[in-house]
Amino acid sequence: MLGSVLKIDRVSSESAFENRLNPIEKAWRGLKLKVYAYEYGSDYRNKIPENEGRALGLIRESILESTLPRYLFLFLAIAVPFYFFVRLFKDKPQKKALWPAAITADPKVRKTSTLPQKKS
Repeated sequence: MLGSVLKIDRVSSESAFENRLNPIEKAWRGLKLKVYAYEYGSDYRNKIPENEGRALGLIRESILESTLPRYLFLFLAIAVPFYFFVRLFKDKPQKKALWPAAITADPKVRKTSTLPQKKS
């Protein structure tokens, strides 16, 4: 969330800089940005020289808005399933709790059948 706030602040600062320019300077800035994007790729903001960036009104991305969210997402993608697996194995029910205990008869006490016996 902090990275998003920093990114919004950076973008608003750059747009405020661009709003102060006259139309010819805006066109020149747009052309230079396209050239840098073509030359350096999508990460042109951090690869152009510092003085050129200041002249174009670009602010470099901070580590909080670019790198930290990636590692935080990676950490959460690993930590959340790991937490649930640990809880699954930690709270694993005992086998005794799953099956009722067998009731054993006292060997001294014998039950006799109440059915009538057949006489032979």
